[in-house]
Amino acid sequence: MLDSFFQFLQTVNQKTSSIFNGGLFSALITLMLILVCCLLVSRLVTRFVHRFQEKHPQRGSQMQFIGHLLHSALWVLGVFGVLFQVKAFEQIAVSLLAGSGIAALCVGLASQEVLSNLVSGVFLNLFHPFSIGDRVTIQSLGVT
Repeated sequence: MLDSFFQFLQTVNQKTSSIFNGGLFSALITLMLILVCCLLVSRLVTRFVHRFQEKHPQRGSQMQFIGHLLHSALWVLGVFGVLFQVKAFEQIAVSLLAGSGIAALCVGLASQEVLSNLVSGVFLNLFHPFSIGDRVTIQSLGVT
């Protein structure tokens, strides 16, 4: 009985190996592992962010920003991991990865001033040179 089940699994894997990398069951196991890993790491990041915010409430927005960046990067990597399991999407995923690098370069060159302001905002959020309630004076504009 058990041998016939394993024979069935092997037959299904062989017949679906032209669609999925390693066959259907291998792709499903990999999909489940990627999903579980993404969920676990996502919960760990959330827990770390909450603990840091409790200890350092003045830097809460900074850690929340970093947490959102980590969550986004984690799920993007998870989606690409899933796409690589389907042979038809594998080429698309490679093209998307290469194309995103080229697109980032084009957008970066086209909007240097906007990206400069964005990077400045990110650095302000990360390094937190001043906090709520501080008095800031811009001498060149005469504004406080």
